Amino acid sequence: MRHVLKMTGSNDAPRIMMQMWKRGWKSLRVKKLEEAMTESQKRARAEVESRLRAQILGEMEEEMASIRKREEASKAKCAALEKELEEKVRQADESEKRFNEERLAMLAERSALERERQDVLREKAALQKNEQLAIINKGGAVRPPIKFSFGK
Repeated sequence: MRHVLKMTGSNDAPRIMMQMWKRGWKSLRVKKLEEAMTESQKRARAEVESRLRAQILGEMEEEMASIRKREEASKAKCAALEKELEEKVRQADESEKRFNEERLAMLAERSALERERQDVLREKAALQKNEQLAIINKGGAVRPPIKFSFGK
């Protein structure tokens, strides 16, 4: 363009160049540079976005792995606690069963002792009655009657 303006011999070349620049006339080299810069910016932006996306995905995967690990740990802990609870319930049931069996055995022994005590009391009462009858000789054949004689 400058060559064209110089050939015309006009001194208005800088003014015309400025007007052309303002109107959007750009040299091919400037256009190529702008296109290259725009393309470079697009590539840089895409690369930054790609890196950022990869970083975010990596962080998400790490977070998901840590969440899975915590979930597995809490499931294992929950299962262990459930097993422990079942064991304690089983032990409590066994203890209650043993207690009931011991209680029943104690009650049976107590009733047997009570029957034996009643038998002993009956025997004692019968023996005491026999002794009393023997002392007063009301039974007849228990012993010969005691005879007292005065003055013989």
